[in-house]
Amino acid sequence: MGTYLKFTDFSANNFNNAEYLSFLRRFRALLPFPEQGGDRPEIESLSVNESNGVPALGVSAAQLTALDAVIDQLTDLNNQSRISQETETLNDTDKQRDNVAVYALNRINNSATLPLLAEQEAGKFLRNVVKPYTGIARLPLNQETETIKGLLVDLRKPENASAVQALSLTPYLNELERLNNLYESLVAQRAAERLASSVDNSKIVRAQGDDIYDDITSLAFAWSLANPSDEATAFIRNVNALISDAQTAYNQRMGQKKKKESDRPEIE
Repeated sequence: MGTYLKFTDFSANNFNNAEYLSFLRRFRALLPFPEQGGDRPEIESLSVNESNGVPALGVSAAQLTALDAVIDQLTDLNNQSRISQETETLNDTDKQRDNVAVYALNRINNSATLPLLAEQEAGKFLRNVVKPYTGIARLPLNQETETIKGLLVDLRKPENASAVQALSLTPYLNELERLNNLYESLVAQRAAERLASSVDNSKIVRAQGDDIYDDITSLAFAWSLANPSDEATAFIRNVNALISDAQTAYNQRMGQKKKKESDRPEIE
């Protein structure tokens, strides 16, 4: 067994983004901050110099700043909320399908005011069919999508065909179906693009975080050999404890995930 205290071999590749961000934040908290005060915790075991970084570890101020930047970028990626052109298109499509759905339902529910007896009777026949769909435009968006599908199925049943024809609803039902399908496809497309963008950006930023972590720990170990100090030894011990805690938390999460999967009933 070697004489020198080393950093535990460690890879965060299996961590999800939240776990990785938590690890980097806790690692950063073991280092002092160039600007003391505010909400920053003071680390008594290590001293910092704004131009020289952390002398006891051989870590530069630029490396601390780079680590802070990575943490900020990962935080933004985890809490990403963008208003994009896709969102505007989605909103417009939703308004259009709302208008068509409301028009079709109002034509049925207000059929008593229509001039033709056939229209009045058709509306009376369909009124109970569409009653469950009252307020459809006020439903949560994804729920509205599925509810519109149900409305279309009900109105297109063979027993309702003559009443739908009498009220000239067919073109409105076709347009409602087109808009609803468009809305659903736009939602899926936006989700896929955002996921791909988030994953790609996270990979880039995490790679930067890995490099900075490796640089800081390599420098700290080399510095502890060339210039042994209680501060450097304490830092290595604290980082190793952090690695152990983070790995334990990850193993617990994976164990719970496997247990949930094993508890699922088998489908024959």
